[in-house]
Amino acid sequence: MRLAPYRVELIEIKDSKTDAEYEAIKSQVKAGDYVIALDAAGKQLSSEEFSEFLSKTDRNIAFVIGGPEGLSKKLLTEADERLSLSRMTFVHETARLMLLEQIYRAFMIKENRPYNK
Repeated sequence: MRLAPYRVELIEIKDSKTDAEYEAIKSQVKAGDYVIALDAAGKQLSSEEFSEFLSKTDRNIAFVIGGPEGLSKKLLTEADERLSLSRMTFVHETARLMLLEQIYRAFMIKENRPYNK
């Protein structure tokens, strides 16, 4: 995996109704984490902007991707940031893959290393 040299941890939670999913997600997020909820209505960034955005915090970043029913309104409200990968809707497996690719690109951009454009 290309992200192996970086400290990236993937935690998956079983799909459930949004209230139960909210509790399961909150149990995995540590106090002080910078929570970024993926949401189609969130902020859209280019890969370069995303890299700069991630570089601006020294806190642990917790990205949250919702299941088939999406994220609860409570979690979206509590998140530090809402980010959109696209205005289109994707199954969470596809969103996870797209997010991991963008995290990899963000590291490459920050280190001024080549990556496929």
